[in-house]
Amino acid sequence: MRPSAALSGPRLFIALLFALAPGIASAGGAFLAKGGLVRLADDTQSLDASQMRTFDETSQSTMGLSIEARKHNCVTFGAEFLTFRHDFTPPVADPGEGRVWVLQFMGKKYFLDQGPVHPFIGAGLGPARVRYSYNNAGSRYSDDDIVLTLNATIGLEFRFDNLSFMLEARNMYFDAENGKYDPSGVAVLAGFGFNW
Repeated sequence: MRPSAALSGPRLFIALLFALAPGIASAGGAFLAKGGLVRLADDTQSLDASQMRTFDETSQSTMGLSIEARKHNCVTFGAEFLTFRHDFTPPVADPGEGRVWVLQFMGKKYFLDQGPVHPFIGAGLGPARVRYSYNNAGSRYSDDDIVLTLNATIGLEFRFDNLSFMLEARNMYFDAENGKYDPSGVAVLAGFGFNW
């Protein structure tokens, strides 16, 4: 399945940002930028029903943006865009890569309403664009899919006035087909942003 340009993650995230902005501004919320790594659950995968590929265990270029509306009962709802990639070694000498773009709807429950430290748990679900590509004998091979992704998150946010710093661990599941790139694994993310 080849996604259209209209389904690109950044465009959807920006559209969601404008749609959610009035409600988030009135309820209080946060905007966070994140980075980190995703460690694959299975770093040896068979693509195209051919030979096994060995993926890098940890991701590269892992970046994310999130926006959330915060309610008075320490429950938040929001959206997040996350992207990362894993390089792999195909059967031939040319390397390949698996890329992921995720747009998730997130919910979190924060604890310890007072003070600077706020532990939280959360969950999210949404669509993800998963692509792998590699060169073989001068030809470029690639495959794109749109799959469902789910995650469970635990973390800490440190708030100092309107500035936030966060650290989280996340178990991520992608509903990938057999013989396709499966980026399921564990993510560790750190970030900063603003809250109001």
